[in-house]
Amino acid sequence: MQPTLALKLILTPGIIAAVTYAGKRWGALVAGWLSAFPVISGPILFFLALEHGPAFAGNAATGTLSGVLAFIAFYLAYAWSAMRFNWPVALGLALLAYTLSALLLLAWFPPLGMGLPLILAVLWFSPRLFPATSPGAPSSVSHPHELVYRMMAAVILVLAVTWASATIGPRASGIAATFPVMGSILAVFSHRKQGTGYVVKLLRGMVFGLYSFTAFCMALNRTLPGLPMAEAFLLSLAVAVLAQAIAWRLLKP
Repeated sequence: MQPTLALKLILTPGIIAAVTYAGKRWGALVAGWLSAFPVISGPILFFLALEHGPAFAGNAATGTLSGVLAFIAFYLAYAWSAMRFNWPVALGLALLAYTLSALLLLAWFPPLGMGLPLILAVLWFSPRLFPATSPGAPSSVSHPHELVYRMMAAVILVLAVTWASATIGPRASGIAATFPVMGSILAVFSHRKQGTGYVVKLLRGMVFGLYSFTAFCMALNRTLPGLPMAEAFLLSLAVAVLAQAIAWRLLKP
């Protein structure tokens, strides 16, 4: 087995397991917050840098950054759909909203000088757009194979994006890296087991967590051209953690 492939099969599931444990330990808000961290997109960008070089990954990070808007479209669509429909319909409508948003972003996204303020503005206002619900009772009940599904879906996305990246290019690869694997699985299982109020709170928490996601992608785009790859990723991760801490301090609902 190639070392890069082995790393994909080990690193990604390990990150998913850690985030899953944290969500079960500290509840819906923390689960949403941590799940919005670049737990899948980060490894994808790392593998793109290993396989295609830092310049390719830096450009892909711009596409991943724009994908924040597609994430928000997914979260809002699922939350509002869950108010009226069961999980299959809510998931279908949310994935449709994500797909349309991703295609629009692939067709056009402004330069970072305009795009970053746009993303930050949307992040600031979008939590107010979620439906008002009761919180829902906490529950420790989970599907016995939930963690396995999360790990498998994450690995499949990593393998698919890195395999297709040479064909579709850095921008499309970056946007594809934002496919809401964690969001879909967390939303469906939370909706089924813990109800509408819980899943709305979870998805709203994911929006708050996207500040760290945005910080990571922006930092990576800026550092990869000038720093060694390991240093660029470590510095970007540190920036993301700092952004996460600040957002938790200032914006926690």
